[in-house]
Amino acid sequence: MQSQDPVESLRLEAAALRAEHAALEVALAGAERTARRLERLVAAVPGIVWESEGTLGEPGYRVTYAGGQIEQILGYSRQQWIASPAFWPSIVHPDDRARVLRDSAPSGHPTEHRFVARDGHEVWVSPRMRVLRGKDGAIVGTSIFAMDVTERVLAERAGAELHLRAQTLARRLDDLLASVPGVVWETRIDGASHVPSFYSGYLTTLTGYLPEELLGVEGGARLILHPEDQARVVHELGTHLGKSSAPVEFRLLTKDGRTLWVETRVRPVKGKGGELRGICGVIMDITARKLAERAQEQLENEMIAAQAEALAELSTPLLPISGDVLVMPLIGVVDAARTAQVAEVLLEGMNAARARVAIVDLTGVPSLDSDAADGLLRAARSVGLLGAEVVLTGLRPEVARTLVALGTDFSGLTTCRTLEGGLAHAARRSRGR
Repeated sequence: MQSQDPVESLRLEAAALRAEHAALEVALAGAERTARRLERLVAAVPGIVWESEGTLGEPGYRVTYAGGQIEQILGYSRQQWIASPAFWPSIVHPDDRARVLRDSAPSGHPTEHRFVARDGHEVWVSPRMRVLRGKDGAIVGTSIFAMDVTERVLAERAGAELHLRAQTLARRLDDLLASVPGVVWETRIDGASHVPSFYSGYLTTLTGYLPEELLGVEGGARLILHPEDQARVVHELGTHLGKSSAPVEFRLLTKDGRTLWVETRVRPVKGKGGELRGICGVIMDITARKLAERAQEQLENEMIAAQAEALAELSTPLLPISGDVLVMPLIGVVDAARTAQVAEVLLEGMNAARARVAIVDLTGVPSLDSDAADGLLRAARSVGLLGAEVVLTGLRPEVARTLVALGTDFSGLTTCRTLEGGLAHAARRSRGR
């Protein structure tokens, strides 16, 4: 066997080394391109990426890589993150630090927590951790990707806060409605349709109906409105809508058949564009007030009637002079209504006293119109039908002229110039009998 030329052998070895070197250069260039591509991808991720060797909190732990948007999100550099193994735990929010240190062990499960950025504001992240193992399967480190979820967390917290505030306001509104001694109501208007959309619980206290028995029913309010008031109430509510007005009073029918008087004021419910969407108000029970008003009105009517009766008695007094003689002195204006009262009092008084002579003294009467004079003469004739005599005294010239102008037959009617003369005439008639 012929031995190989040493020179040729060296040449071949050198060629092999050059080929291997070229292959390494190609591989290195590919690796660099892959690394740059990976770096670009990591930099585009909306979060923070870092890898570490060892176990956090134990000797030998160190951060071997930091990337992503550390500077954009937190304001710190990648070099700060790598330089000290205690750096990133130090910027975890103090309230979250113990939990994060515990959950960042290879057997842990990191949960959302806060970092404190360089300018002091809080950044919420949602971490995902992957355990790194060697060829033998032993744990050699961890890789963590922490996505920035600050906007989502703040939005959720704002939503939760709004929900809590809404619940608080709803409870407060319920408490307020429960304290109102009236029915708070709202009706939705859709064209010509009027549908009750809300009644407070006091509806049951006032009428016995549950709110759900009337809600959502077209014209549901008419189920409890008194039939005689329905048309008026609809008209008045429409007239007063959106205006400052007095309350509308009407009657409600309770479930057990009672009638209640209530009042309500109305306010418009408008949409964002100012269009009318409904009306609302509060129904207050005024039954007690109405009953008191009616009682007061009845008492006033009775008082007026009593006063009228007393005035009538004062305006037509009938005074007994003797068993046979009664005197009625009239003072002031005598009109047709008063002469009718004169006739009534004379007839009743003469019949009750069985008197023979009634003296009607007109000394205090300044004048008589034709209707009053005619009424006075009819009263005298009515008394004559009872078998008694009417004597007119104290006639003024104006009154006498009015009586003559009537052209009435004065036969059977006695007149005297003065009251004394009338009394003397009555005395003579009594002695004659």
